Formats: sequence, C-alpha cells, structure tokens
Amino acid sequence: MRSRGISKPVGVVLLVAIVLLLSVSVASLALGFSLQTPTPQVAVEDEFYTVYDNSTGEIYQYARVQHEGGDSLEPEELRLVIEVDGERIDDPERTGSVTGPYRAGDRLEFNLTEADLCGVSADAFSMSIVHEPSNGIVAERTVPIERGADVQVVDNAVVTDRPFVATLTVVGIAASASSGDDIQPDIVYGRVVISYPNGTTETLTPWPDGNGTDGVELWEDDLNHPTLPGSYSYTTGQLPANASVTLEMRAPKPDGWQEVPAADGGPVDETIDGTQYDILEPDPGAGIQDPRFWIDASDPDNQNIILLRDGESVPTYGVAASHQPSLGGMLGSQLGPSGTLALDDREVAVLYELSESDAEPSNAPPANGGGGNPDYNDAVGLIDIEPVEVSLDREGGDPVLKCS
Repeated sequence: MRSRGISKPVGVVLLVAIVLLLSVSVASLALGFSLQTPTPQVAVEDEFYTVYDNSTGEIYQYARVQHEGGDSLEPEELRLVIEVDGERIDDPERTGSVTGPYRAGDRLEFNLTEADLCGVSADAFSMSIVHEPSNGIVAERTVPIERGADVQVVDNAVVTDRPFVATLTVVGIAASASSGDDIQPDIVYGRVVISYPNGTTETLTPWPDGNGTDGVELWEDDLNHPTLPGSYSYTTGQLPANASVTLEMRAPKPDGWQEVPAADGGPVDETIDGTQYDILEPDPGAGIQDPRFWIDASDPDNQNIILLRDGESVPTYGVAASHQPSLGGMLGSQLGPSGTLALDDREVAVLYELSESDAEPSNAPPANGGGGNPDYNDAVGLIDIEPVEVSLDREGGDPVLKCS
C-alpha cells in the first residue's frame, strides 16, 4: 500500500486559510456584525372610525389597518406610532387580535381615544407602522385634521356634514282652549323623524312611555295630559353624516273633556295671571272631534313649522288666549327681551302652529296684539346637534380626521 500525504507548501496554505477564517469569525463575534433584517414589503389600507356609547355618551376613536397584500408578518413585530403637535404616541392599545401571521385580509385595530387627536391645535398628524426587527417603516401617512361641523336647516329638518348625535326636546306645549275657568287641552303627539342619506326614513315615537317603536296610541301617548310634565327629551344613537332629523307634531281635538280622576292624580288646577283654572283631561268616551293633521316636516312648503337659529328673531307672534303660556315663558333665557334667540351654534328652535292647517306666518297677530291664530306657540321644540369626532374619506380616498 502506498502512503499518501500533503506536500509541505500545500499544508501551510491550508493552515493559513483556516487561521484566517477563524480570525474573521472571532472578529465578527467580537464586533457584533450581523446581517440586516430587510423591511417587509406590505400594502395596507388604513381607516378611522368612532364608536358612540349610548349609555355613557362617550366617544371612542379607533384606527384600523388592513393588510392588502405582500409579505406576511407577525403581529407582535409591528407597532403603531402617532406623532402630533411635537408629541409621540408609541404603540397605543390594540383592540383587535390577529392569531398567527398578519397576512392579506387581516386587520389590526388600535384605540386612539387617549391620543385626543381632536384636542390638539395641529392641523395634521402622522401615523407610521414600524417593523421592529428591521426598525423599518412598513407604511406611513399624514392625516389632515379639519374642525367645525356645518349644521344647516334644510327643508324643515336639521342636517350636518359629520356623523352626529341629536337630542330633540319638546320644551313646552300650549295647545288648548278655555271655557270659563276650565282649560281644555288638545291631545298632542310628537314623533322624531330621521332621514338617512340612502333615502330610507325612520320614525320614532319615544314619548311619553319611552318606547320609540310602538307607534302612536290615541290616548296613551298624549304629551299634553295635565298629569304629565309637558317637557320631553330624546337622544338618538350615532347617525351618519348628512342624515337629517326633525320633530313632527300633531294635535287632535277631543269631542269632550272631564275632570282628572283622583286615582290618576286629579283634580288638577293652575293659576295663570291671577286666575285659577281647572285643567281637564280629554274624555276617551267622547271620541275625537277634529283629527287635525301631522306637521309634515318633510314638506319644505309646510309653514306650520318654523325652524330658527341663534341670533334670529322670533316673529312677533302673540298668544292665542290669555290662559296659554307665551313663547318667552316656554323658551326662558333662550329668548331675549327683544325677541332674539340665544342658542348654541348647533341648536335649532322649532315653533308649531297646531290649530289650523296651511298656516301662513304673515297672518300671525302682532306681539301683544290680543291673540289669535296662527300664533306659533302651540308647541315649542329644540333640536341640539352634537357632531361626533371621526374621520371621513375625501373624494380622492385619503382619510381626513373631521373634528366637531
């Protein structure tokens, strides 16, 4: 058998090569050199939305980031960074969970409520999604902030360009007649009408029983009954931008009245301008003398309803009879001594003429002119709009945070 070996020159070369490799490895370990993790390539779609808590009135803001394609990622390797007004909000609370890799179709959700983006003075904020292993930015966007909701009166209803919550209040009711020292109240119904941008309409009858979906029941839903307070309020849930709300009224006249039974809290009396009156209730056994009409607020030509804003003058309408409260008595400090309304920018006063159909404001009696119809004080309402802080899309598709 013939022995084999490595020639001395070759052996030296191999040893030198091994030593050099070891030197490189040691140096690499000592100096901390490593391969750079590349930033993943991902397409995302972001949006903002709010949640209104009907029970507390709190408004919560959220960002939602949807994976639209590209690399799959581990959710825990990503964090959201918000920068606004020189402040940095790093990795706000996550509200949605993604199990397994974050891939096309998955959504990450973040609670931005604590960031209070509508409470800053800046006109924009930046949002970045950072991939922590590479410290690279997967996606980023600058979002404009716009303020000031546009609240308008359109065709006897109130509309705004923000999602909103509306509070509709029946401030007072004066629809009644008198006979001697008896006051004979009309039956008065109220309903809330919401018209949505898609053309659908929702009608609610929340008073006086609190059930908004049970329709109108002839005797049970009389808002003007002498044992009831005569003032009612209803707050909607969150409504979409460009929905409209209004308050419609009706006042059927009964064919007879009776003293309120003791079992129902009667008799009821009231002193008005020094005269004591007995307040009667409609007699259910007598039926309805005059069914009257709904004030159809959806009809822009209906002048039995008048909607007025802050700074506008209440027309110089009188009172139809001495036993009825005046507009000033019902509106209180919201109507100044000169007849000018003192309302918030998002409040609208609503005046009703319920005694005659096809009323014309030009036919109303002058202030303190001795009464007569139409007097536009048969009922008075207020509509208060509270825009919800939320982002909407521009026509180009980029989001904008629209604050109230």
